[in-house]
Amino acid sequence: MQKIATKLVKIMDELAEGEKQKSKNYSNSFECPNGDVLGKMNKLLVKYNVYSSAKSELISMKEITTVEESIEYLVMVKVEVMLIDADSGETINFWGLGSSQDSSDKAVTKAQIAGIKSAFMMGFLIINEDVSITYTDKPAASKDKTVYRNGTEKDCLCHDCKEKLTEKVYKYSLNKYGFPLCMKCQKSRKERHVA
Repeated sequence: MQKIATKLVKIMDELAEGEKQKSKNYSNSFECPNGDVLGKMNKLLVKYNVYSSAKSELISMKEITTVEESIEYLVMVKVEVMLIDADSGETINFWGLGSSQDSSDKAVTKAQIAGIKSAFMMGFLIINEDVSITYTDKPAASKDKTVYRNGTEKDCLCHDCKEKLTEKVYKYSLNKYGFPLCMKCQKSRKERHVA
């Protein structure tokens, strides 16, 4: 496995050099903007004569009703990426998890792509700007707000009665029912299903 490992170290070095140039603008953050991870990775694998192959396994697929009353699919997949050194035949495998939520069959494809990206990022220790560690003086959002990726906040409200929810109740309800419900409305729904 020495030959493929040597090539992968060279790929990691080239990825790191490219990212160092970009990250100079991020002085108080470990954030490393990586852009198109899969595109960069593919170019480097081809450059070093390494073939990549992926296979995925569906872990879960749940139909959920959103707050807007539309049906969407929440999908999670496990992806195995195999790299094969075309010169020596040596192989190495990486695994990643991917998830997606969508109203169409694209949910599975999006989860697979996320899983492939995750496998490469874990295998090559690439830090994603979406999940970076950033130091800030800004106070954290309150626990009864939903904070979206763009930084906006929205109150966590019960789907049925619009009562304000705590973060703990909100998360439990999303996991159990697929949408936010207060304790009273959860109990009411549970009683309707038992009766």
